[in-house]
Amino acid sequence: KRIKAIAVRGTASLAPADRTRAEAVAASIRRRIAGSEVAAGVRQAGSLYFLSHADRLGALTSRNGQDSQAPQIQQLARIALAQQGKRAPRGCEGCPLPCHSAFVRKNGEPIAYPELEALAGFGARCGISSPDAVIVANDLCLRLGLDVVETSAALAFMMECQQEGLSTAGTLSWGDSDALVGAIRRLGQRHEKRDVLSLGVGEMQEVFWNSSTFAPQAKGLAMPALDPRALHGVALALATAPIGGDYRYSMFYEELLPEPPAWLSNDPAQPNAVRSRAARLIWHERFAAALDAAGLCRDLALLAFQVSPGDLAELLAAVLGRQMSGVELARLGERIVTLERHLATRFGAAPDGLPQRWSGAPLDELLPDYYRRHGWSETGVPSPARLAELGITGLPD
Repeated sequence: KRIKAIAVRGTASLAPADRTRAEAVAASIRRRIAGSEVAAGVRQAGSLYFLSHADRLGALTSRNGQDSQAPQIQQLARIALAQQGKRAPRGCEGCPLPCHSAFVRKNGEPIAYPELEALAGFGARCGISSPDAVIVANDLCLRLGLDVVETSAALAFMMECQQEGLSTAGTLSWGDSDALVGAIRRLGQRHEKRDVLSLGVGEMQEVFWNSSTFAPQAKGLAMPALDPRALHGVALALATAPIGGDYRYSMFYEELLPEPPAWLSNDPAQPNAVRSRAARLIWHERFAAALDAAGLCRDLALLAFQVSPGDLAELLAAVLGRQMSGVELARLGERIVTLERHLATRFGAAPDGLPQRWSGAPLDELLPDYYRRHGWSETGVPSPARLAELGITGLPD
């Protein structure tokens, strides 16, 4: 249809029903941010703030998960954050916690600081030890409209396919900065005749025979670089997300927090514990869904953990002019998550699970508990009775 995009700009403004109440909640959130160590870290480094703790937990592995450690990653992060140039914080207009930033080069050109997925993806996952190469790779992805997770996963997967002799191209090898940057440029412009990289890992595994065991994907979507063998909640999130292997569907960053916020739970986050993982993931799923429905930033609430469910309920009450309880908010999230699950299973989503290399997490214990707590069947399908219980009716057969 030759339509690139449709832009719509509204001109009407909607005033909150109780502006004083809304401003009081916002002021409370700003005070929490001012005194929060996590918020200060996110303001300084974005999601890269969690890298050190992820490394200590063993969640950063190298060469597409073949090596259990990524020894260069801490130094890589320190050098990347110490880039010379004027720092330019970036965030949404009016946000009390800008979570992205760039530095301005001598030529006046801004370049983004890499986030956790760029350092872990291009650095640890692909074995790149050059901070400049990781920064350039991240910047290229942003400029070319390439997803950082998908790109780094495809490159690491291709490197291993060539290592195993499944691909004879031989143009990519572990730690080769120039080859990695060159591959990203070619990928963005699709210069290759046999453009396998642009397929993404989900389809690349079908090209290279017997590669599915080490293809970093779930349900066809590339998995982020955090290793689920060290983070059992992340493993469960990757295995069950209806969109495919991305723990950011539920924003399950809790396992990477040095210390969870007081309002989250009295049960400490133990990344390798089976007990309570399902319950905690479900809590994150429902809260993330409620945040999306309310139009409130996920990063502010579930990356920096500066907005609680109580805050969200208060804000909605102030804006909508009717009381909103935490129970009602949780029910809203529950309905959304269950409907998404119904649609995914109804229209042929792949079974829940992880590739063989990353199957070390105890999914055989986690999945049944997860399905039971959701009220779904033993195979993870919401029954018609469960849908009706949540008031989800009138769906097509």
